[in-house]
Amino acid sequence: ESSEPESEPEPVDPKIEAYGYKPHLTEVMPEIRITTPDGSNEFATKWNRVDKNNGLIDYVDCTVTTANCEEEYAINEVECEIKVRGNYTLEYPKKPLRLKFPKKQKQKMFGLNDDAECRSWVLLADWKDRSQLNNATSFFLGNTILSSDGYHSNDFKHVNVYLNDQY
Repeated sequence: ESSEPESEPEPVDPKIEAYGYKPHLTEVMPEIRITTPDGSNEFATKWNRVDKNNGLIDYVDCTVTTANCEEEYAINEVECEIKVRGNYTLEYPKKPLRLKFPKKQKQKMFGLNDDAECRSWVLLADWKDRSQLNNATSFFLGNTILSSDGYHSNDFKHVNVYLNDQY
């Protein structure tokens, strides 16, 4: 018999236990660094809704590196494609982006979506939301309320994005 006392399990917040969702919060903000071969950010700034409606927005080759994250989520210069996405948000100076990894190189991103390896990841810009809380609150509530009933809701995590070394 062991003479060491049994340690008591850590208490679980009853709200988290009831709903089964815990947000991805960390002390250090993770970084996503995106580099294009020509070093130009024009592909992420010039487009608008008319261009999208005319089918002019294409993917651009790039490499992605992550930093300030747990080692298991570190990505080091993985090749992928990137393009601007959205509709009305294409009119804003800061545009949302979509990363698309090759089929055989799906990636985890910071433990999101139950640590799923996905081919496509969306980086929302939240240009109009100066508090950066509207989408975060919606995703949190969606996950808290819907996931306990077996429904899917998108996950989220705030990150710093650098495009060709420009924040």
